[in-house]
Amino acid sequence: MGLRLSDTALYLTDLKNTGTEVEDPHTKDGRVLVRNAGQLPLLLERGKIEMSLKHASGKLPQVWALKYDGMRAVAVEPRATAEGVAFDAQAVTKPDVFYAFELVLSD
Repeated sequence: MGLRLSDTALYLTDLKNTGTEVEDPHTKDGRVLVRNAGQLPLLLERGKIEMSLKHASGKLPQVWALKYDGMRAVAVEPRATAEGVAFDAQAVTKPDVFYAFELVLSD
């Protein structure tokens, strides 16, 4: 099951407080023990991936990188693929644009 082209896609990288200490290795059941939660400022990792979605209509959606408050910030260029649509998702590109992308398919 893929995303509907009216959904929001998230691309999450690493986010933690300065000085965070995590115990390694993970526990047997896969959980992580945080020894020190750290303090502000938050450290965010930049990243870039290609998001590909299966989509049969052949129309390309509008893709928007969103601000923290959900408002549209930057149009992202989608491209057609053999199975649908793809776009480059970049996390933490501006101080107010983090990791959320809105996909809108017009009628």
